[in-house]
Amino acid sequence: MSRRNVYPIGPEDVNPEEEKLLSTYLDFLNEVAQDDVEGLEKAEESYGDSWKKRGGVGAFMMLARKWDRIEKQVEKRLIPAPTGALDSGVDAYDIFAHMRADERPEGLRDDVRDLRRYLLLCEAEVKSAVKGSYLDQLKEIAEEDVATIRVIEEPSFKKRGGVGAFFKAASHWDVIEFQMEQEPKWDILNHLRATPPFGFQVRWLRRYLLLIEAEMRSRA
Repeated sequence: MSRRNVYPIGPEDVNPEEEKLLSTYLDFLNEVAQDDVEGLEKAEESYGDSWKKRGGVGAFMMLARKWDRIEKQVEKRLIPAPTGALDSGVDAYDIFAHMRADERPEGLRDDVRDLRRYLLLCEAEVKSAVKGSYLDQLKEIAEEDVATIRVIEEPSFKKRGGVGAFFKAASHWDVIEFQMEQEPKWDILNHLRATPPFGFQVRWLRRYLLLIEAEMRSRA
């Protein structure tokens, strides 16, 4: 089933009791962002800058593999619903329910985290051309993400539940993928340098993935 044939549920379909429980995601934004920065710094000690060894094309292919894994996982409908769900079934593309249900050590939650961190690395690499190394940019970018979300982003990202949250992220991935099909094909670092507006898509995909993870932590 293609997600392009699926539409997010409307506001009237959101369980009001569930809305009451999901009001503290903002409390976890800093924690998730800090974990990302620290996780990337630690990974650097083990793997160095291997993520960009094959340039912007190799970096994009890592992103694409992570997105494909995420989309493949959430396109299924879960029956029965995961333990603790407030409804009797879980829609395809309900990323919150799928993350809750996937208890594998390297499951959906890890894929969401890894994609978010790769996106952070890509922007940090481009900014490093102006000052310092890409590692020096991580904290500043992560802090900017949190600050921007606090100023701009209302709880609308989860207004239509996990389905709506997934489609928010997917809308930015679709633009990124379309841009990557233009010359120079698949070179995300080159496109970020050459087309500043493209950075908007990268940043907001990363920010929606940050919001999704913060939401999940608020439900724990």
